[in-house]
Amino acid sequence: MSHSDPQHDQDRERLRKLYAEMGEGELEDTAYHAGRFNAAAREALKEVIAARGLSIQVEDDFKRPRSVTILALLAFFNAAFCLLVVVLALTRPEVMQTAFIARHRLSAEDLKRAIGDMVLFDSIAAAVYIRVGFGLWSLRWWARWALMGSAGASLARWGLALLLTLLFSPTTLGHVLTSVRPIGLLINGTILYLLTDPVVERVFDKPPGILNWL
Repeated sequence: MSHSDPQHDQDRERLRKLYAEMGEGELEDTAYHAGRFNAAAREALKEVIAARGLSIQVEDDFKRPRSVTILALLAFFNAAFCLLVVVLALTRPEVMQTAFIARHRLSAEDLKRAIGDMVLFDSIAAAVYIRVGFGLWSLRWWARWALMGSAGASLARWGLALLLTLLFSPTTLGHVLTSVRPIGLLINGTILYLLTDPVVERVFDKPPGILNWL
């Protein structure tokens, strides 16, 4: 867009007034995310920073950490898997019936109900994975919190089961430990590690209002 464009100039002036009301800390955070802004916003931000004589660098390139990209793609993969299960259950029910019969002894009515529940659950799961995947891809704060909450809850559930077993039924500790899926613990632990990294946390947008203090 040409700098002589009236709309460009209007946007730059409007945003310059907005940035002028910000404190130094707010300007620094805004400058860090400036790679996602349009040219008018970046120009206005640079003008305000220069006028105050601050040594804040305005980022011109959009930055998404590789770890966040991988987590977003993992969410899309999980969504695709859930949708595949739904499609198989609706178009090839005999395949799902064989899988259920191999693992459970169910009557025909219970089998039909179980497959219906699975279709509903996997449809909802696919929608959630897709939503979170796009949220991570666009660096939205709620997607980061949702994924951390899910991973944290999974680890906490296992930790609580282990604690209760140690306190009330230590003789079954071996069974609890063998029922744990190490890959699940590793994945959830890695997710928490990656998303709590201060460098990764900073690239996400800020939550609104009082949530900024959490």
